[in-house]
Amino acid sequence: MNSSPRHLARLVAVSGFLLLGTADLASAGEDAQTLKAFDTNGDGTLTSAEASAGFSGQFASMDADKNGALSEDEYVNARLTKLSKLDPDNDGAITQDEMRSTLKERFREMRR
Repeated sequence: MNSSPRHLARLVAVSGFLLLGTADLASAGEDAQTLKAFDTNGDGTLTSAEASAGFSGQFASMDADKNGALSEDEYVNARLTKLSKLDPDNDGAITQDEMRSTLKERFREMRR
């Protein structure tokens, strides 16, 4: 199986189109997690300062060579890392059961 970053990125893109509705639900879960993580004072709102600090940290974690810019490979690798969370058995494929399980867990986390 070809597991190069470019091949996997294409797989991600195709999967995204096929799972568009489900991906929107997953994205909503990620958005809620991001808000919670960036909301440093815990008031349920995100100030400009909190957003700026949060996104700076997120960008820095993606910038593997720490040159202040994201290359295509750095961006793809960061996205693949997120995608791998949907593939718990790491077989390179996301089954309906894996997607369903992940979404259920995200909804549980959103309710907390």
